[in-house]
Amino acid sequence: GLAADASAMPAARWRAILEEIRRTDLTAAARAVRVRTLIIAGARDPLFGEAHQEALAEALAGSRLVWAQDCGHNPHWEDPAFVAKAIADVLPAE
Repeated sequence: GLAADASAMPAARWRAILEEIRRTDLTAAARAVRVRTLIIAGARDPLFGEAHQEALAEALAGSRLVWAQDCGHNPHWEDPAFVAKAIADVLPAE
């Protein structure tokens, strides 16, 4: 359902959203995060490529960056099994 809604959004609205994101600098907020963080990024993300993904990982101290090699911007939609495994791999074993 979310993918269908996102696909139905007019291009002008997407451009406005992306422009707002481009102008917003959350680096200081990211550096203030003090919890373990798992970043799951699509290796083929056309919106936020490798440089952005690595900058996020650098800003979030102690984060772990995992690339979904065959995914674009939405690995959770494109390869949910990969995302589930990535999350399970960082959870403590019981």
